[in-house]
Amino acid sequence: MEQESFKRVLAKVGARPADPATQHATRHYSETLSKEIAHWLRDLILAEGIGKAVLTPEAKVATIYGGKSLDVGVTDDRGYLVLDISVKTFNFKDRHTRNYRHNYTGRFYELLGEELDLRRSYRWATLVALIFLPSDSTSDSDPSSFAHAVRQYSKILNREHEQGVGFEHVFIAVHDARGSIYFFDAGLMPPRTGHPKPTDRLSVDAMIELVKRTVAGRAARVAKEGLPRRIRFTYLDPA
Repeated sequence: MEQESFKRVLAKVGARPADPATQHATRHYSETLSKEIAHWLRDLILAEGIGKAVLTPEAKVATIYGGKSLDVGVTDDRGYLVLDISVKTFNFKDRHTRNYRHNYTGRFYELLGEELDLRRSYRWATLVALIFLPSDSTSDSDPSSFAHAVRQYSKILNREHEQGVGFEHVFIAVHDARGSIYFFDAGLMPPRTGHPKPTDRLSVDAMIELVKRTVAGRAARVAKEGLPRRIRFTYLDPA
């Protein structure tokens, strides 16, 4: 069922442009894939009954700096953000290096900026980063692009953010054209090349269940301690 579910996402997106492809074609494919993945994840969250309201993809939430568009956002009955899922996809090999690592750094800093904005505005929100890579990213170099992704994005993983900044969950999603997909927890050590061992691969349902538990744990703590004071940006002079 899970493979069939993600296969429908790929069917909506269409075939990945053959290499070499024009910049317009690669951009269109990547944007469409990210959009369809966000809708797919939203449906999964709705099915699990997480939170009170699951926002439509790219909906904005109010933050200290004004507003932030989210790939997938979930709020509670007070309108407080309880879950943010940020999607990053890498779909085409660099023409020179022949691997998928082009722009890893740029996407890394995008996630850092998102974390900073949301954490200051919603301390108890659960933040999740999902990095999507094609299956051949596990064997395109030594170390592979998959291994490099784990190394790079594990830097923003911090399950207990009271001690610093970070995302509660960071997963590397590995998928192929047939719709097969699994998730790898970036807190684990990856192989230099090749796929991780089967016991380290999470199904879609297992990944969502981990996220659901974290959201529930945060909700229980908020129920006990109450929401923290909201940080707000203010100007020196009144309007």
